[in-house]
Amino acid sequence: MFKALDAGGVIGILPDQQPKAGDGLFAPFFGKDALSMTLLPRLAQRTGATVLFAIAERRVDAGRTRFDVHLLPAPGALHDADLPTAVGAMNAAVQAIAERDPAQYQWTYKRYGRRPLDSGEADPYADEPSR
Repeated sequence: MFKALDAGGVIGILPDQQPKAGDGLFAPFFGKDALSMTLLPRLAQRTGATVLFAIAERRVDAGRTRFDVHLLPAPGALHDADLPTAVGAMNAAVQAIAERDPAQYQWTYKRYGRRPLDSGEADPYADEPSR
């Protein structure tokens, strides 16, 4: 990724994917701490790359499903040298995108499965039947 960015290339990252334990930070997402990736903010900090959020918005036009693609600038705080601030800004941007049209966000992804060690919280998905 660094090579691609250093060469002026483009990369794509899904910023709302839960990292492995030890590879992320807990930051608010819809008012509840979620283990969140640090990769995107670290890349932004180290390379100074422009970060855009891309949205594929589904719509129905004359009975046909189509997608409008929107590119939104990332908040400036995503480049902040303070990693918790940068990760919080990333989560806030993803949340704002989900709030645009909640029906189009992938809510089945289990963002809260890993809980902060000192929180005393259990995995909220532990009692769900498997699919």
